[in-house]
Amino acid sequence: MFHKELFELRQVESAEELRRVYAAMVREDSLRLCFPFEPFSKGKFVHMMSSFNICFVCYYGGRLSGFVWLNRMEHKTCRINFCSFEPSRGIIIAGLRESLTRIWKHFPPGREGSPEVFLSYVLESNTMSAKAAEKCGFTYVGLIPDYYGIGVNVKVYSSSRKRSITR
Repeated sequence: MFHKELFELRQVESAEELRRVYAAMVREDSLRLCFPFEPFSKGKFVHMMSSFNICFVCYYGGRLSGFVWLNRMEHKTCRINFCSFEPSRGIIIAGLRESLTRIWKHFPPGREGSPEVFLSYVLESNTMSAKAAEKCGFTYVGLIPDYYGIGVNVKVYSSSRKRSITR
């Protein structure tokens, strides 16, 4: 059962936090699921996340339980990416839904560059992440074949500010 008072979302403050996220992703083999197109060293991951993304970490009961990063902001859209970690994975979906509401508030409506739609690309084979996106209120939009190479398809999900905030 999810307890909102145990959940914390905050913007990443240091390279050390990103190194902890990287270690958790490697430990749980989620790095391969999130970045199927190339292997990452810890240094490359930290550089990429701190240079080209807006990153948030999720804690549940004081433990690192998830990671959310935003990128590719353009034309009022933004790509949002989720990763949850054990042992909280089963209950953290409610936290990710809460995160989405908090992240929307990070971008005031009408401010230059603020997205109105989040897009999430999920590997077709990653059924757990697809279910998580749906439970977080994302709507399935369609499939992009061969997105990460021949036979590596992605499902596209979307969530709009208005629909997410008013739920």
